[in-house]
This record gives sequence, structure tokens and C-alpha cells, in this order.
Amino acid sequence: MSDVPSASGPGALVRPGDFRKQIFGQKVPRLSGNDIDRRECELADKKNPPPPYQGDDLNTCYARAFDFNVTQAVVVSGDSWNPCGHLMLQVSRVDWSYFHVAALRSRPKMMNELGFQRYLRENKKRVLSRRAVTITNPEGAQAKLETLMSQRWTWMVLPNNCSSFVEEVVQAGGSSAGLYWNCPAKEGFW
Repeated sequence: MSDVPSASGPGALVRPGDFRKQIFGQKVPRLSGNDIDRRECELADKKNPPPPYQGDDLNTCYARAFDFNVTQAVVVSGDSWNPCGHLMLQVSRVDWSYFHVAALRSRPKMMNELGFQRYLRENKKRVLSRRAVTITNPEGAQAKLETLMSQRWTWMVLPNNCSSFVEEVVQAGGSSAGLYWNCPAKEGFW
């Protein structure tokens, strides 16, 4: 573009983007489309950060069933308004799998061990206790878990909460374990 006249005189040709230099008298860096998209996303993330990780939907049935021979009820700290904590079900597969209800009206969520660590970190929670649960009917527990994971769960504080979700699965698996007061941080899962 050596034959293009400079943008200093009247009627001079101006390259796209150079008009800012003429009008405002300042040098403006040229941005590519990718730079603009990235900056817009960074600004949007700062204004509206994504919600903390709660887990993933179970959208497919695995070729192998979960290994309910190693099952635990895991109690994590609750939100600031919840002194009772939060109860999750942990079962073994290739790596650990965790299941829980995480919203007022939503499908229950699942996560692997890495997802569980992310859940603890992003939600500022910590593990309070783990209790082994004996499952005598793994097929029953698997069937109940698949049924519950495929349906919306309505969380209703006392009658239909994180504790009752775990209780339904383990009791379908032949265990009598459960909570009396629905307060996992204050009582053992027996």
C-alpha cells in the first residue's frame, strides 16, 4: 500500500480503523475478531460469573452397573443458612461416583472424584463425615438410582430433601440406613 496517500490532507484515503486516529487524535490498537470475542467474554464473566458447579445430569446408562459393594453416605457442610449440612451418596465404579439433589426443582446430579473436589472448592464446602452403608441388593439400588436420576426432584426442606434421596436409593438396595431428624451434620446415617 505504498501508493496510498497519507491521511493528513483533505480527500486523503483512510484505511479502516484509522479514522479513530484522525478523529480522536490517539492511537487505537487493532483487534482481531477473536480478540474482541475473548474480551467480551471476559467482561461478561466478570459481570455474571457462572454458578458454582453442582454436578452433571446422568443422561446415559453405563455398560456396567455401579459397584454398590462399596457405598458411603457423605456429609458435607451446608450453606450459611443450613446448619444441617448436605448428604450425598458415593458409590464405586472405575473411580468414585457421587450423587445428590442440588436444586429446588431439578434432576439429581452426579460427579466423579474430580468433579466432587471441584464441587467442594467452588461451593466452599468441606467433608464432615463418611459412613459406610451395606447394600445387600445392588440391582435394586441401581434401578432406584437410575429412576431417580431420570426424573425431576422437588426439594421440600423436610419430607423430600438430600437425605431422603440417599435413603431411597440405599433402602431399595436392602439397607435400613437413614436419618431420623433429616439433619446429616447432627446425626449419624444409620
